[in-house]
Amino acid sequence: MLNQIKIYGMKLFLNKAERRCLLGFDDHRVALIGIPLLAWVAYLLFKPAFPVEVTQTWSGVLTCYFVGLVHTSIYWLIMRAILIGLRQRLPRLEQTGRRIGWLLLGALVGVLTVELFAMSFIDPFLRDGESGFISPPLLFTVAACMLLSVMVLAMYESVYFFVRYRQSLVEQERLAKANMQAQLAALKQQTNPHFLFNSLNTLADLIPEDPRLATQFVQRLSAVYRRILEYRHQELIDLGTELEALRDYVFLMQVRFQGKLRVELEVEPAYHRALVVPLSLQLLVENAIKHNVVSARQPLHVRVKASEDRIEVRNDYRPRERGDESTGIGQQNIRRRYELLGYSQVMMAVSDDSYTVRLPLIWESAEAYA
Repeated sequence: MLNQIKIYGMKLFLNKAERRCLLGFDDHRVALIGIPLLAWVAYLLFKPAFPVEVTQTWSGVLTCYFVGLVHTSIYWLIMRAILIGLRQRLPRLEQTGRRIGWLLLGALVGVLTVELFAMSFIDPFLRDGESGFISPPLLFTVAACMLLSVMVLAMYESVYFFVRYRQSLVEQERLAKANMQAQLAALKQQTNPHFLFNSLNTLADLIPEDPRLATQFVQRLSAVYRRILEYRHQELIDLGTELEALRDYVFLMQVRFQGKLRVELEVEPAYHRALVVPLSLQLLVENAIKHNVVSARQPLHVRVKASEDRIEVRNDYRPRERGDESTGIGQQNIRRRYELLGYSQVMMAVSDDSYTVRLPLIWESAEAYA
């Protein structure tokens, strides 16, 4: 839903899709019921300001009620316009406190503006003649109108919060399913015959030549599998942990390719607390190795670099004539997991000699995952 929210400017009339996007529901029917009900509340609040003889006749009551209906409709439209404007700028659930604060401030400014206008231009006409109209004190009027405004805002915010909460539960379920599928797919990839065959061949060559390196190779291989199992229930992990997982995988590949693969990690410690989806960097490096030429004459160079808001994986672009069959692990899976978290800034770029993928670094929830 967050990805669908657009800036509609100061449009007073929204179509059905825009109302559902910004308000969480189509509020036309609610307004048709809510405005008359609140108008009756307004009539009861301001009844002492009308002459007693007027409120004792049906025609007088209907007239006073009509005044309240107009009054309530004006406030309903003002509060709705303020709500739509703030909903576009502060749409997230974690921004609810800020949004409500600005809503109350906007409501107070709106009430003061309307009531000062009414006192200056409308009340004098009502008090003329023998109507018996009594203008209530400004403080009472502002308090009563603020009550009406807060009731309108509370209704909209309650429905919006409920709809967003239900949607967040659905998105969390989808994200958990996507993460589980990604981890299972990664586990299948690491356990496919090619990977095991290559890893065991590498290990068999290392044991007689360099037993110490062979021991490290087994330990790193075990770490790769262990992390896949550990991360299967996590939506996000910190970048420092992700880099540790990447180093284990890169170690295995560098031992296997013996100088034909170069991986540079240019990530300062200050970025280690940022969050990324689990095993995303490993999958990108894995795809680079799987789909590009890796040889002594043409070593594959992969560079991982972080900036304040993103991490970039760039590799030489030399596609194999016949690449390995795709297993479904790759950029689309990573993109989908970021989208389910509310981030759609996964970018991919291809040039004549390089292939680049940029993933967003998530900072706003880092403390919750620390």
